[in-house]
Amino acid sequence: MEHLSFLAQAFLITKWEQWYSYSGSSDLTSSHKYNAIKYLKLRLRSLKAELELPERHKDESLNLEYRMITYELWLYSKYFIAVMVLIIYSRNPYVYYNTQTVRATLTNYRLDTYGLEETKTIEDLYTYINNTLIQPFNQGLDYDDKRIEEPGWLHFQLAKLLGVVRLQQVRHAVKANGMKSIYFTDEKFMPGWQKTDRKFHYMDKYWRTFEPWHTKKDGGFSTWLLGSTHYGSVYTYWDNRGYMALLARDTVNSQKVLKYLKEQHWLDNRTAALFIDFTLYNVDSNVFTICSLIIEQTPFSSVVWHMKLNSSALLSNIDQFSYWWLFLLFLYALELIQFTKAMILKAWLMPHFFTSYWNRVDVSILTFNFLIFVVLTLRDSTVVNSLKYFEKLKKLEYVDFRVPVYLDYTATLMEGFLVTLITIRIWKVLQFAPIFRLFTRTLFKAAIPLLCSIIGLQIFLMAVSLATQIINGSNTENFARYFTSTTSVISFSFGFSSRTSPKDLSHGGNILGFILYIILMFVIAIFLINLFVTLIIEYLKEARKEREQRQPDQLTYWEFIKAELNPFKLKFKECIKYFSRHDKKRTIADEIEERMDELQMKRIKDALKSQKAVQLKRQTIEKRSSNEIYELEQIKAERMKKIHLIFQTQVELINRLLEEEDTAGESDDEEKKLTEN
Repeated sequence: MEHLSFLAQAFLITKWEQWYSYSGSSDLTSSHKYNAIKYLKLRLRSLKAELELPERHKDESLNLEYRMITYELWLYSKYFIAVMVLIIYSRNPYVYYNTQTVRATLTNYRLDTYGLEETKTIEDLYTYINNTLIQPFNQGLDYDDKRIEEPGWLHFQLAKLLGVVRLQQVRHAVKANGMKSIYFTDEKFMPGWQKTDRKFHYMDKYWRTFEPWHTKKDGGFSTWLLGSTHYGSVYTYWDNRGYMALLARDTVNSQKVLKYLKEQHWLDNRTAALFIDFTLYNVDSNVFTICSLIIEQTPFSSVVWHMKLNSSALLSNIDQFSYWWLFLLFLYALELIQFTKAMILKAWLMPHFFTSYWNRVDVSILTFNFLIFVVLTLRDSTVVNSLKYFEKLKKLEYVDFRVPVYLDYTATLMEGFLVTLITIRIWKVLQFAPIFRLFTRTLFKAAIPLLCSIIGLQIFLMAVSLATQIINGSNTENFARYFTSTTSVISFSFGFSSRTSPKDLSHGGNILGFILYIILMFVIAIFLINLFVTLIIEYLKEARKEREQRQPDQLTYWEFIKAELNPFKLKFKECIKYFSRHDKKRTIADEIEERMDELQMKRIKDALKSQKAVQLKRQTIEKRSSNEIYELEQIKAERMKKIHLIFQTQVELINRLLEEEDTAGESDDEEKKLTEN
């Protein structure tokens, strides 16, 4: 729009000059007189403003810097608010409750279900699959104990099963060596895990019968995106590898599949882990839930399990957005365009744009916006393709929605990093405040000592974590592994006692437990942390002393803002006075009395100000040296020169106005003579 406005102004100026070229010389002289009077008025206003402006406001470089800070603060604050409002409004509060409800349904023991907590051995999984993953999915009960005729609902229409449940088993190659056997087999077997060298030509036709005994490896985009390894509690497994079995869509056929697997001893002592994967969809909250249950068999024939649940609202189309949501998108797009325009102009005008780290932060912000848009576009396209595949699905196959769910999770992570980068950029803009500059200077000055103290604290934490793992690791899960031990020690040292308790430290004896408790509570939490804080405080004091010694008596940012907003403040007061006078029925005597009161109050205030100024002047003259007094006298002389210029400009303006009135009177006399003739 700026280019169009400049083009229109240029066109009007050319037409205006052409019109003046056709007119006579008298018009040109009158226009020059008008321009001279206009120039004198403008000069008079500028001289008065310069006289009223204090010396601290006349540093043009500082004013330009503050003006740039105001522009950046306005630009980044608007963009930050738009991003925060859009992200907060886009969050679905039902995702958390959906995840917690599904977790409790699959974990806890109930009257009609068999909880995952009740599985003690690998053979208990047959009962769990039958009572929790077959019957509730296909034979749910309504609130009045009526059977739900539509299959696929789980527990009072909690969610609907998409596709079928997939069972994936990972087996040890050799079981005799116990925990030393970490190699997994990929051989083909016959039912009952019998080895054979025969080749059956009809095996592909009856694949569902032989499928649980033949290893498979799924590749493609999902394996590359989700990672190739999975870290379990006991071993590390390859994703989408192993012996897979699919359940059916109804209860009868699913129970037949499960009975067949149980009779042929599909789960035995060589089973390392069983992965149970299925996808749920809640119609009411429009939330997909990707469920992955991982049950591992330890060398002691016990079972260790954990659960991964990823819930996400994937079905979002722009046609289904509300007007408020579209309005927020429009505001965000507008702020993003303004932010991009400002960065492109800065990059175009600055020769060394990328040498500044803050400009790189701006580029990173735009890059994250672009990547979020790309990831969300990929997510929508994968959702559409998955739904098309699910719509045409006729066979009993597993429906995999993990790719769009993980893309949605990736977009959420990028949104978090985007908010972080914008916050860092606003921190840079807020450096105009002395407290922010002081804190930043303190961090830069104390960087090396703080880094050394952090390294020392981390070494001490590593040593204490290793000691607690050695002493208490065999008796509590919080210290069974080194990284969990480190997490527990840090949490307990900083006061988060919900994860661990003093009893967990006393398995090596009460004396050792007391010593560890003293180390965690006093040495780490009190001594080292207070040392860290004291170090920052000492450097903060030194930085403050240096700032007070070096900081000149210059204009602050808030004084600059106050001076910039002063004209608007005066206009606002004039508008209020104007409307207040028009609202009330006032006489001329009332207005004269009000004006007299205002003049009297102004005289009193001026007298008080002059008295204070005289007192301050005396005090400053006594304190200041001869050089400072000489500078003050120079300032006075300059102010007197400016007052002289103001009077001279006023006299010149009055002369111009009088000459214009005389020429206007002479032209009127000539017109009268011409009319009389």
